Amino acid sequence: MALGTMVVVEKSASLGPVRYDEIAVPGDGAYPAGGTPGFTALVRTALAVGSVEIIGLMPGDCGGYHAVYDKVNDKLKVYRNGAINVPQVEVTAATDLSATTFRMVVVSK
Repeated sequence: MALGTMVVVEKSASLGPVRYDEIAVPGDGAYPAGGTPGFTALVRTALAVGSVEIIGLMPGDCGGYHAVYDKVNDKLKVYRNGAINVPQVEVTAATDLSATTFRMVVVSK
């Protein structure tokens, strides 16, 4: 399954070369191994401002998860906390994240 419908919470007011857009999107119903592919296309469609290149993102309230943009592979990756003093680990494949809304600021140009 794929991410839910992306909503633009606040569109960038910047007229400069860098945009900061706040978005909210429900997670995957079955998280794909290695992350959700095609994240840039989803952001472009939601923003409706033409071709944007994602530089990165700043995660906000992600329901206790940590969202990361993998620019090389154009994927949204989701991590969860491990035990104390253990690095975060990526959510396992097929995890249902559809009840979690991921709020983040997408930085693009």
